[in-house]
Amino acid sequence: MSDSHQRELERAAALGDDAARAKLLAERVRSGSLDPARLRLAAHLGDSAARTALDGEAPAVIEALGSWVGALGAWGRPLVVRSLLVATRRVLPIFTAALPHEESPERALRGAEAWLQEPDEATALEAERASHDAFACVQRVTQWLCQRDRLALFTGQQRVALEYVPWTARDAALGAFRATCRGEDPEVSSLLRLDASMVGSGWLEEGALRAAIRGALVPLALG
Repeated sequence: MSDSHQRELERAAALGDDAARAKLLAERVRSGSLDPARLRLAAHLGDSAARTALDGEAPAVIEALGSWVGALGAWGRPLVVRSLLVATRRVLPIFTAALPHEESPERALRGAEAWLQEPDEATALEAERASHDAFACVQRVTQWLCQRDRLALFTGQQRVALEYVPWTARDAALGAFRATCRGEDPEVSSLLRLDASMVGSGWLEEGALRAAIRGALVPLALG
């Protein structure tokens, strides 16, 4: 590819031309500056230019959110943990506004984030401890919501967030421990429990969570 043609494609891509982006990605793979596995990762995440660049060989589309996130383990277990973090951070403000005294989900997220920064046994064990606190939070919140019809005090979005945030925070922190100390894939049980039909529009809509994860991970894949 000539320099002038590449600059032309770069200008078009900067203006949002996906076809130009796809050609640039294909050229990066051809020249060796982009690992083909990273292009497939971006395609799995749903980046349209990456899928076009693979010319019919893109990974199959996975509809279920939990299965889609779990499949990221093929490109590295930290990506699953990072996805759980992104999904939880997106809805954490709803949880915190409803139960400001419950800090264990935030501690679990910080434990997982510390592990991503320095993935060693020490940070993994610290994350595991935080995951136990988040699981205890799941039990407290469940018991609290069952008392005196408290569920009626919250909107559907809030109710899902109250149950969802402690679980995903726990899965993120425990995932760090499982990856480092057991050589196992992180759990995505919390996402598998999330029924998008209960959620409707807004922060907890499945498409919004998927878009948030895509927005965080595609730059890592193609950077």
